[in-house]
Amino acid sequence: MKKLFYILASAVVALGAMACNNEFDENTATNGNGEKVSFVAEIGEATRVDIDDKVDGKYPISLDDEDVLTVQLYNDGEFGGNIYTFTSPDGVNYSCEKPGVSELLTGEVYAHLGEDDSFCSFCGLDGIGLSGYGFLSGADAKIKLEVPTAVLTFESSMDVTFKATDSSLFSCHTTCDGSNYNPNEGYAEITIPAEDGVRYVAVNGSYEKNYTFSYSIDGIECKSIDINFQPGKIYNLGTLVKPSAWNISGGHNNWSTTETPMYLEGNYFVARNVTLTEDGFQFNQGEWTKQVGAYQEYGKELDPVPVGEWYESKFNTEGYKSNITVTDISKKYDIYLLNSNVVAMFYIAESGSPAPETPTLPELNSYALAGTFNSWGDTPMEKTSTYGLFVAKNISLAADDEIKVKNATTWDESYGGSIRYMKPNCYIQVSSSGSNICIIEAGTYDIYFEYGSKLLYVVTAGTDYTTVAEQTEEGKEIEVTDNILYLKPNSNWTQANARFAAFFFGNGDTWVSMTDSDSDGIYEVHIPKDYTFGDNVIFCRMNPSAAANNWDNKWNQTADLKIPTDGKNLYTVKDGYWDSSDNNQWSVK
Repeated sequence: MKKLFYILASAVVALGAMACNNEFDENTATNGNGEKVSFVAEIGEATRVDIDDKVDGKYPISLDDEDVLTVQLYNDGEFGGNIYTFTSPDGVNYSCEKPGVSELLTGEVYAHLGEDDSFCSFCGLDGIGLSGYGFLSGADAKIKLEVPTAVLTFESSMDVTFKATDSSLFSCHTTCDGSNYNPNEGYAEITIPAEDGVRYVAVNGSYEKNYTFSYSIDGIECKSIDINFQPGKIYNLGTLVKPSAWNISGGHNNWSTTETPMYLEGNYFVARNVTLTEDGFQFNQGEWTKQVGAYQEYGKELDPVPVGEWYESKFNTEGYKSNITVTDISKKYDIYLLNSNVVAMFYIAESGSPAPETPTLPELNSYALAGTFNSWGDTPMEKTSTYGLFVAKNISLAADDEIKVKNATTWDESYGGSIRYMKPNCYIQVSSSGSNICIIEAGTYDIYFEYGSKLLYVVTAGTDYTTVAEQTEEGKEIEVTDNILYLKPNSNWTQANARFAAFFFGNGDTWVSMTDSDSDGIYEVHIPKDYTFGDNVIFCRMNPSAAANNWDNKWNQTADLKIPTDGKNLYTVKDGYWDSSDNNQWSVK
């Protein structure tokens, strides 16, 4: 005779591929709660136990070699839905051939008899306990079992760390084998090592109590999740991946630079199911170091961006940008940004719409190389087979010859160096505000210009430009005078560990970093050679995470200043100011 067990467990809530900050599917898991279901399991005759068989406080339920455990979805008193069949070749462990299910039921099954004939059972379930209640009052007794814990299932090719404020929310599982975690204890933080296949974390809790936990991937903080704990919940987080460096910041997330990350999918960075506001949004990378908005001419009104069309914009280094808005903010949108550092193109689609086709890339301007070697004329740079890459080959330069890249038809667009003195066989960052680039060694060079990333490569003719390293410091010391200028920043300027630099202009633009050599809060800089009192300078508050001195890395600045001729040498930024236009803050140090 066979005995029928009704086992109450949980549905595996399939959430698909889930990146760091994706939301639970509201149709299957509202507010972090999975769907409650029941399972029915049919087990062989040898399930009846006698009290005398007690082992270590538990009563083993023997299972025949050919026993089959069949699990089927149960809702509203009716059985239906997927059927999962588990076989037990050894009478102890069960396995199922369906992907993602094979490890859900493993380990020995036990029954424990209490004074009122109630019992509990424990099954391996990778650390998930099963408890039950009922009566062993006959061979055909129906026994109901409940899962007292919830469980998270996921896949990831990277280490995943779960953290909670509760000191014992998480329990270990089989993928912790070889770790220091005790499967019989709870933890506030648990790290699951990278491994192929489905992995599990048991979640312990009190019935209908709210819990908050978060997880990170390879050290990158991802999502915080609130759960109203109920036993018998299995949450499938899908495949967890790290976000890209791009984020969507807007009114919907109070302009957060981390709450709406984008994930690389083929040729696009994508954020899905985004609810927008009238304030709109912009794409940002690296805390606004690089950003994309809706391109517009300064001072002109901008219409909402059309949905379902590619929109060509510009990076913040190329032109004025405005917030991106849509006409209908009642809908959710999937937002795509083309994976390109050459052109800024994005596509907004209603959530669930098919991914867009790859757009036709726009024709780029032509560029030329100008410098002392050609009396500041135009030497054309050829377009290469790589979109956005230009080259001028076999350029003969004398030591300390100066060069710049310019639009082939106008000086209105030109690019100079963040570094003034450049060594050959290196590359540097260039910008529209950069100074003339001085190549410190004579030679014959191939000179490459990457339009998208604004990089300039100077390599010995015939050298593969991709093999050289970036130059981040001056190739030789900037010649300076003994004359020193001082800067006293206010409390605004000293925030966020900012650094400071001086930009001298009007006689060969020159950037020079400032230092506080005696730690008195006043920064000093030597006036460069070829500059003197009465010339022009701008003091700048700079991004500390970027070593290059250029306008792209500038946070705040003074107005155009004249170096005093009356002996005053200390400039003080007024209290409360971020950008200063006052030229009367000079004093004597």
